[in-house]
Amino acid sequence: MDRVKELIQLNTFDCIGGMYYAKFKKGKPKWISEDYGTNKLFSTVLSECPYYIPHGCVVLYRKSFLTKLNGFSHKFGMKGKQFGYAEETELQFRIANAGGKIGFDPDLKIWHFVHEYRLTALNMIKLNFALGRGHRFDCDIRVLLRFKLLVFSFVGLFIKRIPEALFKFVFIKDYQWQRAIIYIFAPTSYHLGRF
Repeated sequence: MDRVKELIQLNTFDCIGGMYYAKFKKGKPKWISEDYGTNKLFSTVLSECPYYIPHGCVVLYRKSFLTKLNGFSHKFGMKGKQFGYAEETELQFRIANAGGKIGFDPDLKIWHFVHEYRLTALNMIKLNFALGRGHRFDCDIRVLLRFKLLVFSFVGLFIKRIPEALFKFVFIKDYQWQRAIIYIFAPTSYHLGRF
């Protein structure tokens, strides 16, 4: 909380995000990638960043911008038991377009519990679909281009991802079937969500 107070006193950014690190109650399953549940380090120092860098579990917003932009859109995010994402990214997109300054601070940190129910291959694919659905707000990608990316994703299933996953599953020791399923279907699931 000390870092939060320091950032508020600095009064430099209209939105600022930091680092979150995954924490597993029973340990991380070995088929889960090493970086799952931990965001990528954007910068090693406090700096300005693009709107899509801060993530919702560790973001501070200037109240005047939240009020000016009518807060978060109800079209995005979690709805009951339905996976949902991008409510913060969509808001940050609007903040940036309204002239707001967005920042990243590597010293703003939280440890984020990963729920056990999410640790299945099927849920990983559902999460990718929800992420794609959440990214529909980005108006720079038109419907025709989204359709083209979806078609390429389906083609990629058969000419790239299935053969590669089968090869790894057969020839690489300790390559788990869950990792193969996610590798094969997650990109297409994401593009289906975007469409």
